[in-house]
Amino acid sequence: MKRLEINCTIPVKFFKEQGVWVARAPQLRLSANGDTKGEALDNLDEIVREFFLFCVGRGNLLDVLAERSVEHKASTHRHESSKMITVPIPLMAQYARRQMG
Repeated sequence: MKRLEINCTIPVKFFKEQGVWVARAPQLRLSANGDTKGEALDNLDEIVREFFLFCVGRGNLLDVLAERSVEHKASTHRHESSKMITVPIPLMAQYARRQMG
């Protein structure tokens, strides 16, 4: 079976909480932490990849994305910075055709 990879660009917010950096993807409701901003981002990147792979495996990626994007809430952290990350998501071509067609 042929593998297909798509790139997903996701906004990420950063803030420091109790001396630990937190990176969060508000639209996906996912977050990760680390001792540095870069470590928090690396950890979030891994979590986002696993999240997508899990949803693809269950066959409900589009439903989950639609549900999570609707409830985007404003941040309550005052010293927050933001960045966009692009995460390559491997998909099975058979699943991608089924979801798009």
